[in-house]
Parts: sequence; C-alpha cells; structure tokens
Amino acid sequence: MNRFLRTTGAVVALAVVTLAAAAQPQPVADHRGRTVALAAPAQRIVSLAPHLTEIAFAAGAGEKLVGVAHFSDYPAAAQRVSRIGDAARVDLERILALKPDLILAWKSGNQAGDIARLEQLGFRVFVTEPQRLSDIPRLLRAVGELAGTTDAAHRAAAAFEHEVETLRAQHGARPAVRVFYEIWHRPLLTVNGKHMISDVIALCGGVNVFAAAPLLTPSVSLEAVLWARPEAILGGSSAVIPKHFDLQWRAHAITALKDVPVFYVAPDEIQRQTPRIAQGAKAICEALEKVRNSRQGRQERQDHQMKPQINADKRRSSHDFHALASEDDRPRRRAGWRAAFGFDRERHAPRFADRMGVLASESDELDWNQPYQTQRNRCCFSARQHPQLP
Repeated sequence: MNRFLRTTGAVVALAVVTLAAAAQPQPVADHRGRTVALAAPAQRIVSLAPHLTEIAFAAGAGEKLVGVAHFSDYPAAAQRVSRIGDAARVDLERILALKPDLILAWKSGNQAGDIARLEQLGFRVFVTEPQRLSDIPRLLRAVGELAGTTDAAHRAAAAFEHEVETLRAQHGARPAVRVFYEIWHRPLLTVNGKHMISDVIALCGGVNVFAAAPLLTPSVSLEAVLWARPEAILGGSSAVIPKHFDLQWRAHAITALKDVPVFYVAPDEIQRQTPRIAQGAKAICEALEKVRNSRQGRQERQDHQMKPQINADKRRSSHDFHALASEDDRPRRRAGWRAAFGFDRERHAPRFADRMGVLASESDELDWNQPYQTQRNRCCFSARQHPQLP
C-alpha cells in the first residue's frame, strides 16, 4: 500500500512539474533586443498606449488588463479599464498601486525616462515599435506567449496575415500610384518610408511621395506637396467625417492641388498599429484602384479625341509627299527630297545612294528626277545585285 502511495505521489508530482513547465512562458525579445522572461503567464497587465491595448485584446489577454492609457477606446471593454495616464506621461504612482506583472510600452511614443524608471522599480517591461505590417502578427504572438493565451494569439496573427497576403496578391503588382498621406493638417504632417502607413501604401501598389524624408513624420509645405506630384491624397485624422476632409483640401489656395482626388481613411484603422489596420489597407487599395480606373478612362478619352486628328495628319502628310514626288518641275521635286530626307539631291546623292545599299560609283545611274517610289525600288534592286554590301 505504501509502495502504491509513493508511486502515485511521484506521478502526481511529475505531472505538476510538467504542467508548471508548460505554463511558464517562453522568453520573448522585445524591439530593443532585450529578453523578457516571466516565471508564469502574466495575470495583471498594464498598457501604455491605445494600440497596445488593442493588441492585448486581440491576443486574447484583454481580461488581464488592469490599467490602460488614455484614448484606449477599442474594443468597448477597454473603456472600462482603469487609466494610468497617456503615452506622453504615465502615472507612476497609479501603476505601482496596480502591481502589474507585465507592462506593454511603446518605444517611440512613451517617454524613455518613464520606461527606465518602471524597470528600475522592478517591473517587467516589454517595449514595442511596430514599423512594418509583418510586425503586427509577431507582436500578437509575443503578447500571447507572455500572457499565456497563445492559441487565441496565433489565430489572430494567422487571420491578419491572410488578409494582408490577399490584398498583396490583388493590388501589389498593379500600376503604381503616387500618394501623399496626411496625418495632420496644421502643421501639415506626413510619413516617410519607415512608417507602417508607407508599408500599407506599398501593399496596395502605391508610392509614398515623401518616402525619402529623413524624419518619421516630417512637416511639409503645400508647395512641397505640389512639387511631389501626388495622384491621390489620403488621410482623415484632421476631419470628423469624410466630407470635411475633402473640403479642407478643396479650400487650399494652390489650384493644382484641388484637382488631385482626395480619399478619407478612418484614422483608427490606419494610424494604429493593430490588426484593424487591415481594414484601413483595404480602404486605401480601393482608393488607388479608383485612381487607376480614372487614369485609364482619361487616357482612353484622350486617345479617342486625338485619333481623328492623327489620321487626318497622316493622310495630309502622305498626300503632300506623293504630290511632290509625282510632279515634273525640278524645284518642287528638289524641295520634296529636302523635306523628306533633309538634303539636296545634287549635293548628297552619292552619300544617299551609298546609305541605301548602292555603290557610290553607281549613283550616277539613278535618275533623280523620277518619283521617289521608282528610286526606292531601283536602290533596293541594285542592292540585291551586290551581296557583298552589308
């Protein structure tokens, strides 16, 4: 009996150890290259930015959030979580009181001093800086690993990757469209090629006209936008509804910019680095397709309008040339040769004959007073008689 109890106890102990090992999250490296390791899945999480709040919910860890930054309004459940300040300044005392075992921070959005202070206080801080669309599924999986919600995180990451690849297959190889993206209007701010919004534009076959700017979100002038020659203007954070965004651009003093098509994109669906950016990407891809269709229709109309004129010019040119070539008077014939070939027959006949494949010594055999068609045939016939000619 004792032997049975000892065996059973050993099995139970082994099972407990195995479960504990399985429950312990794998160490995860953040965007600074630092490894964050937890002894157990995080149960009390604080988010220092609205997009990180969304990431936590998408990764299945929303119920473990005990504190979030201001403006964390999606999903609706996030609005019921305690506030700990905003991205620019966090409430350290409030965070201390919440006793989190994991803090999600934003490298370029939060103050470096706040992050350093939280780490000095002993908190585990996972610092993120998503710059490419591929960073979002990676971030989802990392948060899911640290929170012990890997199944939900992997499902969300796979769904996002599928949406992105579908858009890439449909629009990535389409004709390029030059795009200006406005993130704010006063001052006029845009994004460079390192921003995730630029990655979305490229996904849809667009070209960010300020991709080469040195700053992540540079301030530009209207003259610089005009000089960049965008074919589409995107944005929306400076307006409440799409109509207002369009009216803002129509009101600018630069006339040429008023003719550029303007498209509103819901800010939260494109300016937050969350799975919802796939919806913003879809809106941008649809907008650029409208520009392409408009461009194609405009070209077809221009071709249709120009076709009668082109045909008339061809008929007029052909008639004038043959009229000159068929007349008997030498002055008109000489003018015709000069107009057609750019030289006088008397001065350049030997050189012309050599070009046409006739030996220079035979050029005197040509009757330069005959119509052009006769001379062309004579030249070609003479060339065939001399196979040594190139």
